[in-house]
Amino acid sequence: MGDGVKLAWPHLLDGRQAWWPWVVVASLLFLCAAHGLWVVRGLTYPPDVDSLRDIGFVQSILDGDLFGDAVSIGEVRWYPPLMPALTAIISRLLGISDLPAFLIEAAPWINLLVPAAFFMAARQLLASSASAAMALAAFVLLDGAVGWPWVTGGYTPWPLTPLITESLFFLTLWLILARQNSHRWLDAALVGAAIGVTFLAHPVPAIILTFIVTALAFGVRGFKVKTISWLAFVAVVQLAVMSPYLAPIALHYPRGIVHSKPASWTDSMMSPYVGLMARTALLNAPGVLALAGAVFLHRRGIRLRRGAVIALGTWIILCSAFLVRHYACSVGARLVSADIADVSVCRVFLMPVHHFHLYLQSAWAVLIGFVSWHVSRLLLQRSPRIRTRVALTVALALAAAGGWSLLTRKFDSEQRAEALEADGGFDIDLDAYHWILANTQPNDTFATPLLHEARDPAAFAVYAAARKLVAAPMLHSNPYVLWGPKEAQRRRILQAALGGGPATPLCESASGRLWVLLPIDAAVDKSRVESVYSSGNYTVYRVRGGVC
Repeated sequence: MGDGVKLAWPHLLDGRQAWWPWVVVASLLFLCAAHGLWVVRGLTYPPDVDSLRDIGFVQSILDGDLFGDAVSIGEVRWYPPLMPALTAIISRLLGISDLPAFLIEAAPWINLLVPAAFFMAARQLLASSASAAMALAAFVLLDGAVGWPWVTGGYTPWPLTPLITESLFFLTLWLILARQNSHRWLDAALVGAAIGVTFLAHPVPAIILTFIVTALAFGVRGFKVKTISWLAFVAVVQLAVMSPYLAPIALHYPRGIVHSKPASWTDSMMSPYVGLMARTALLNAPGVLALAGAVFLHRRGIRLRRGAVIALGTWIILCSAFLVRHYACSVGARLVSADIADVSVCRVFLMPVHHFHLYLQSAWAVLIGFVSWHVSRLLLQRSPRIRTRVALTVALALAAAGGWSLLTRKFDSEQRAEALEADGGFDIDLDAYHWILANTQPNDTFATPLLHEARDPAAFAVYAAARKLVAAPMLHSNPYVLWGPKEAQRRRILQAALGGGPATPLCESASGRLWVLLPIDAAVDKSRVESVYSSGNYTVYRVRGGVC
């Protein structure tokens, strides 16, 4: 590291030889596991619509539909398939019959892969177990405690695919750093395959990794023909691994995305309002301070290795660029003209911006670990009489504050309370879900209410069961298919079931039997539909014989 300083306590202050970083890592992983198991105890399903949607993706694979959209008739799977496919394989091998219960019980353990992989990547970046342990402390106790997990990251007990995918990002980053000086074609194939597999889980981390491996190759090896050839081979393998997912979409949807609402959705924490923007700035303030600290250390001869600077710099700059674009386009649309949101820079590569904010927090955590450790080393060399007491007091105080903040995180307690609500909670009617799964066929179609653009208990009872929906909630529908016509058909079917207008829409199902799922107190036309099941909140109706 080039410290050039004679150190006291060599075995404690040398991040390469000390034993304490491994105790810190083990303690943090234990804290995560204990918190996760405590939060999900007694729960029977994940109280998040994204997880319920993912359960539908898993169920459709279990039903034998490997490439089709789980809930849209005749459409191609649009969501990255790796996590649903792995979950389907595991559930089949273990004989799991209750997917919601399995996911909520397994998530605290599966999510331990994320902090473990983060530590591996940070250790490779920083060449120090001590710095990596402090980075992990920032990742778990800061990132994991200050906001919603999909925005700030850290450890979470919930089965959220974008967060679980972080483990693939960190492991692939570790591989890229470990092979940064290699010119072997086998290593190029390994790196390309790893990035491709990450893309099959989620596009954003794979995009960041692609930029990192490109910048690292040119930055470390120089702009040479051999470097370009090596990167080209990485790209070929990466595209080959991604093709089972991308090729069907490209062939089936030559027009590309036609329903942009899901991709342009903005988390409320990142809305372009002064108070929320100030909060986002505050969330990133520790990282910016760490960046200033890294400059300070650099001037004192304590420096990151060249490869680490390139990788971290690319990572931070790319994520920051997407954040800046988001706020520039959003604020411009609000204050200047709505037309500014239509300019090319605002329309290219639409992806919810919180994904980039999530990865930015992880990059900041690495930098915080590096700066915290080396600043601590410098401070511990001063005032020998008081350094032990002060160091232990500060470390224990910060650890206690961070641990308490994680264990009492408001988001987790609210999610738990929501999942414990009677009748299946806010996002799904569990009784209706179980009945639909047991009594209908995968190609049957349901028309349901849509009370919200992102969530509805009836719609997600169908979605989680991987039965077809006339129209899915807008923010969870296929982005390559126009949502408006499907929504219009859904309204016509429900109107016909209620006796308004002709009965013809009840006869327009393009797949299997048509079912209608309505609130229990709905005044349906009993000459057109008949009740076959009631969950206590919703009633399932089928079209009577002779209507069509």
